[in-house]
Amino acid sequence: MTRAMPRLFVAVWASPEVRERARAVQAALGAQSRELRFTEHEQLHATLVFLGTIDEGRAGEAERACAKTAQASAPFSVAIDRLGAFPSERRAGTLWLGSRREEPAFGVLTERLRGMLRDAGFALDEKAAIVHVTLARAKTPIVLPALDVAAVAWPIQRIALVESRTLPQGARYTERRSWELAGA
Repeated sequence: MTRAMPRLFVAVWASPEVRERARAVQAALGAQSRELRFTEHEQLHATLVFLGTIDEGRAGEAERACAKTAQASAPFSVAIDRLGAFPSERRAGTLWLGSRREEPAFGVLTERLRGMLRDAGFALDEKAAIVHVTLARAKTPIVLPALDVAAVAWPIQRIALVESRTLPQGARYTERRSWELAGA
């Protein structure tokens, strides 16, 4: 039996503090709109790099790039303090929690990982890295509600190679392997 090619990405799982903040914001959003499909709390993450569907044989190359990146990268913290949306706040299709400030350490981690993956021969999306955790998807675009988000510190200490499977009830993410950030 041939195994389907995995759909992979590298992510940072949401901390318990971020999950708790997400619960509060999701409850507030749910009280305002029935048009939203919420992300389950154990699935909350920030994507660093999306690899897409790759040959299973290349997963080891992705793992080596992740290991090298983690070894060279120091832990850091991100302030999660705002609600945002893609593609825009006036036509919100994806609602997320993120940071009001540009987080240089997040950008450095992402660019280091992209460099390692490019060196391993992966073709990558070159969109700017934006720290965000997807909270909900709108069935049809909505105007982003004005909600205050109390700041919470998110310690970034580990990266994970994650497999995405699309199921009738939505995407399911399974960690294949993870690495502690160990750099100075």
